[in-house]
Formats: sequence, C-alpha cells, structure tokens
Amino acid sequence: MEAYRCVPRERQRRALRFLMDQLKDMDWLDNETLLSKTMIGSPKSAVMAAVVAAVVNAPAKSSLALNAQYSSDPYTPGECFEDIYDFVWEPTVRGRKLTEDEMAIQREFVKVLAKNAGVTAYVGSGNAPTSAFAAAETQQPEEGILWNFDREHATASAWDNCTEDPFAMTRSTVDRPAFGAEIDPVAPVSGYGEPSFRYFVAKNFTSQYYNAFLRVRTLLRGKVGSATGETRMHYQYLLHNIEKALEK
Repeated sequence: MEAYRCVPRERQRRALRFLMDQLKDMDWLDNETLLSKTMIGSPKSAVMAAVVAAVVNAPAKSSLALNAQYSSDPYTPGECFEDIYDFVWEPTVRGRKLTEDEMAIQREFVKVLAKNAGVTAYVGSGNAPTSAFAAAETQQPEEGILWNFDREHATASAWDNCTEDPFAMTRSTVDRPAFGAEIDPVAPVSGYGEPSFRYFVAKNFTSQYYNAFLRVRTLLRGKVGSATGETRMHYQYLLHNIEKALEK
C-alpha cells in the first residue's frame, strides 16, 4: 500500500486552468432583479476578487511545494505561477482589446501581486471592496517549518498551556482539542490519524512576486502606446500606480 500519492502534474494544471476560466464566466452570479431591490454589492465582483487572490497566492502555498518535492513529475510553484501570469496577461501580450472581465482580473492580479511582493505603497484598487468573500491575507511560509504534528500523542492540557504554537503556520486553533477533552485512544491505530513529524523546507516566494511586479511594469510600458480606448486607459491607470509605488 502506498504511504502517499502525489497529485499528477497535468491534473493540477487542468484544475487550475478550469478555475481561472471561470473568472471569465461569472455573469450568472449577478441577479439584476434581486440586486435592484437590495443594497448588497455585486456578488460577481466579490467572488472574482477572492478567486484571483486565491489563485495568485497558490504558488506560495507549502502544499504545492511539498507535492512538487515528492513527485516524480512535479508541478512546481514556479510553473504554477507562470501559468497564472500567462492566463492573466495573454490578451495584453497579443495586443488585443480587453473585455471588462479581463481588465477586472488584471486589476485584482496587480493588487494582490503588490501585496505579496511587499510593495506596500501600491494604492491601485482591485475589482471589489473588502467583503465577506475577500480572501484572507497571505502569510509567507518561514524557511523551515515542522508540519503534521502527531496530535494524538499530545494532551489537551499541553496544548492549552503552550504560550506559543510552533505549528501555527499549518494548523488552525480550532483544530486544538478543548481543555480537558479526551484524546481518542483509537486514533493512533485507526489509519486516519495524522502522520508523525516530517521536516519540510518551504521556499519563500516574495522575490518571485516582486520580479513579476516588475515584469508587469515592463509589459505595460511596451503595450500602452499601441492600445486604444478603454484598454489604453486601463493600462495607463495600472502603469501609473505601479510606477508611483516603486518610487517610494
């Protein structure tokens, strides 16, 4: 019996592409009749912002890097990001007029990219205001973390008496047993318990995000002159905010 099995490379790429393709087919989320009678914002805009943030953050996730490390045919974080970058900027590279959805995706992409790259001075707006759908801020993994702590061999009191949780990067506090709770004695042999310690060195992706931020600036500089109409104004807006942020 296999101890683990990595998700095949092409399956990961197809799943990512499917998710990204949905970004250009979200009109069904906005029920105009319902929205005209309420004061809520556009579900489409909010969901698009959350999905773009999740997709752009994906290459920095330790789960992707871990899968790549143990796979015989890995889908690396770098390749994942290139697929995302190509999807977002393909219409710009081809020099064609952008749709409203494509402009919205690019605005949100640059906004999330700037945050992940540490360009805190970027003030360009994304596609939607902060909402219940907004994705949580990404926290870059530390250079070396221990993951998959074998909780079955710990006690509830030990968890609650910890002043610092060394596994906070990989475990939510809701995962901890309540104070005084009994640990399931069957869990260690049930076949469904968590594995023991494994040391994994997670790569920080900040420099790749920053390099991509500069790539976007270079791309826009080369395309803004030949673009027309709303597409040109969109490029001018992005380029202005990028250059302004990099000056600070």
